[in-house]
Amino acid sequence: MKVLRGKDHLKNRPTGQEIAAFRTSQEGEREFEDSIPKHLPIKIKIRKEKEREFKDLNNERWVRDFVLEVTNTGDKPIYFLSLNLWSDVKGASGKFLVFGLVFGQIELGDIRVKAQPGDMSIKPGETYGFPIHPGQVEAWESMNRRENRPPVKKLRAEFDMMSFGDGTGYAGTDGQALPRKPNEISSLDKCLDQPNRACPAPLEWATLGDRWASKLSMTDFTGEFLPVNFFIPTQ
Repeated sequence: MKVLRGKDHLKNRPTGQEIAAFRTSQEGEREFEDSIPKHLPIKIKIRKEKEREFKDLNNERWVRDFVLEVTNTGDKPIYFLSLNLWSDVKGASGKFLVFGLVFGQIELGDIRVKAQPGDMSIKPGETYGFPIHPGQVEAWESMNRRENRPPVKKLRAEFDMMSFGDGTGYAGTDGQALPRKPNEISSLDKCLDQPNRACPAPLEWATLGDRWASKLSMTDFTGEFLPVNFFIPTQ
């Protein structure tokens, strides 16, 4: 690498910051892909002041700085929201690793449950910042050291579930409207009808009647109210 210096500093060796910047320029940047269906009433982006840390492939602590901003662009308050952040890194099991981001009370993950006065929500026009839960961060960094994982080069955001607290919402990676019409097929059915299929959602919610059993990993659960994040490897 070549570093431009004044004539009085020509003998100075490259600093750690200069070396890191050079490596980043050679390797490219960490990418973020927004796979949220366009018809859904939300917009997402990485918080502007956190973009540099996220894109730096040499920043091993990016998970501590990461904040995903979600803006409610609709005309209804959002009482429950679940998104998944897929990495391009596999664990020792051979499965891709996923960060789960969840907002709202657990019960409201079932659209049959109506919101009550005082329940927190993301109101129309409001923006909520999702950090990665400390429990996930600690697990991620610990397993990275143990398994000597490569750096994440790409992170993809996928939709999981949304409830407006009034009996309506959306679910599945393709954002199917709930409640669904009879005989309507969605990405949810592909998961339900194929037991061996790895569904993208770290949580399965009782949104479609008795066919859905509400399943919840308590590994990183920190309290009765959310936002709480769950870190579950999946294929």
